[in-house]
Amino acid sequence: IIPKIASLFARFYRTQGRYTDADTLLRLALAENERRLGLNHPDTLSTVENLAIISRRQGNYYIAEQLLKRALAVREQRAAPDTVPGPVDELRTVQNLANVYSDQGRYDEAEDLFEQALKGMDKNLGPQHLEILGARQNLANVYRKRGKYKDAELLYQSVLEEKQRRLGMEHSDTLGTAENLANIYRKQQRYDEAEKIFERSVEIKDKKLGPEHPETLRAVQNLANLYSDQEQYDKAEHLYQRALQGNEKLLGLEHPDTIRTVENLGILYSKASSQDPKIGSYSLAQQLLERALKGNKKRRGPDHPDTLGTMESLAIVHYRHEEYDKAENLLDQILPKKEKILGKQHAETLGTVKNLGNVHYKLGRYDEAELEYKQALAGKEKLEQPDTLGTMQNLANIYRKQGRPNKAEEV
Repeated sequence: IIPKIASLFARFYRTQGRYTDADTLLRLALAENERRLGLNHPDTLSTVENLAIISRRQGNYYIAEQLLKRALAVREQRAAPDTVPGPVDELRTVQNLANVYSDQGRYDEAEDLFEQALKGMDKNLGPQHLEILGARQNLANVYRKRGKYKDAELLYQSVLEEKQRRLGMEHSDTLGTAENLANIYRKQQRYDEAEKIFERSVEIKDKKLGPEHPETLRAVQNLANLYSDQEQYDKAEHLYQRALQGNEKLLGLEHPDTIRTVENLGILYSKASSQDPKIGSYSLAQQLLERALKGNKKRRGPDHPDTLGTMESLAIVHYRHEEYDKAENLLDQILPKKEKILGKQHAETLGTVKNLGNVHYKLGRYDEAELEYKQALAGKEKLEQPDTLGTMQNLANIYRKQGRPNKAEEV
């Protein structure tokens, strides 16, 4: 009885965002299940997976991975020999492990597992089952992280339509999918469409989950990111501060959500300081980004895409403060790692190439900057990125500096 009661309370705490309390109860339940039922009993495995989910929510990805691999090994051993790619319980474990890989920046492994799970669920449950929607959304999440925005958008739209029909417009799962789609719109600079979704999501989650729930704070941060992109710095700062205070209180100083908010606030201050000194300063931006970088290195490792993104944000602060050598040093470290992890044609990699071109332009190294702008421009046009005009303008400036006005006019 004790493990079942502990697991029930842990599930409740999880819905409230009280992950530390849930973790404590699940560890108690797991120890008791192992003692009474054995390591491989279904109830024990279920507790192992629930603890893995909580560990992932806390940003403890290594622990989550080990727990899920333990559960998966037992489930695979029990599966019938002709069951491919596996029964439903095994497929759920595969999906949970894929989510951890995605969080760790291991996108190839995550995509392979998500596709395996989607294929298996389609076979075992049928294409209309509700769990199929979750599997498709997970795959879309990886597409988004890999910069495959069109593929992600199509999947999100189809999942959202089905969730709205079956779960309702205000269901938390529906809102989560809508926010993912809005983030795609944000990447495509379709700000009006994104803003409507984010504002509605914050309003509903404030009412249904409460203003300090982790899911509410994520929605708040999404809206703040959008305002920051549109240079509405007052609105963005207010929302970031709200998210930061809530995350620090509920999740702790080193949780990935807290670190992400610290970084976004640092980016805001970096952008705003040149336009509105009342909002931020370079020194404050640098301080926040160095804190975020330290946290990401500790939590995710030095080569995780999030860590590299924080390094690049810090490089941009140096660039804006005319510390071009420091910016170049960081970007030179970041680029080969992004090319290896994300690929040379990923949108984030091309952004680094462009930023390196900006630095070389300021340093008067026009030949290097020209090659980098051309590489960034070709890649962004292929991906149909919306900011190619800025790169074209930079390339035209290079030609003017080189005394090639006719080439500048062609661009």
